[in-house]
Amino acid sequence: MDTLTVCAFSLVSLCVLVLVRQLRQELVPLTVAAIGIIMLGYLLVSLAPVLSFISDTAEQSGLGGYFKVLVKALAIALSCQVCAEICRDCGESSLASKVELAGKIGIIILSLPILQQLLTMAKEMLA
Repeated sequence: MDTLTVCAFSLVSLCVLVLVRQLRQELVPLTVAAIGIIMLGYLLVSLAPVLSFISDTAEQSGLGGYFKVLVKALAIALSCQVCAEICRDCGESSLASKVELAGKIGIIILSLPILQQLLTMAKEMLA
């Protein structure tokens, strides 16, 4: 990830937002959302080498299944956080709270199979 690219994109985006705010106030939320989505996409693509390294390490250690759940949970958390921030930027804090709650519920649902495995292991140890 090139930090200077992110900073340059942010400054250009800020200039665009200032212009849009002066010319067409009603387009500001859409512009903010588009900029957020573009930046998130760039950052996720930049994470590919890190995820590949961690995935290879997890597979070698036999924890590949847990890694997949971890990556999905991280994706849910990041997606919901970005979406919630966009909602807050547009003045919809109650909607942002609902998005964050949905992300938390999604992560809990995603982790249920791991919790079930842990309970099964604990039950076998006690028996």
